[in-house]
Amino acid sequence: PLRNSGRLNELRSTWIKRIQQEGTKIENQQEEDKKQKDDKNGKNEKKSTSAAGTQSPAYEKYLTETLPRLQWTMEVDLFRSGDQAGAAARMMNHLEKYIAHPSSRDWAKQFEVLLKPVAFETPSEPEEPAKPAE
Repeated sequence: PLRNSGRLNELRSTWIKRIQQEGTKIENQQEEDKKQKDDKNGKNEKKSTSAAGTQSPAYEKYLTETLPRLQWTMEVDLFRSGDQAGAAARMMNHLEKYIAHPSSRDWAKQFEVLLKPVAFETPSEPEEPAKPAE
């Protein structure tokens, strides 16, 4: 229901919330893993992972691979839902920012397909029935 053109802001907000939740899920898992590791090693210190300045490989992967992929998917969805101008501009910026991402070639191809105008076939004129031979 959010994909009709009258609710594009809500659709974008929903996507942003989902992306944030994915990041929070990874951060929470990182903190839980660290806590379990500390408990296993006999450390009972309560340190925040972000305060320590270290990030788990899973969170690094999220930032470098998953986050850009989710952002791209969001913009494609917004484009197809009616925000062609805004989404196309953001997609161009995204391609420039993540040019080294493993999916960047696929994204560029998708972008090209999205920007191609759809060719409409004009209806041909109905053929006149053949006149009977006299």
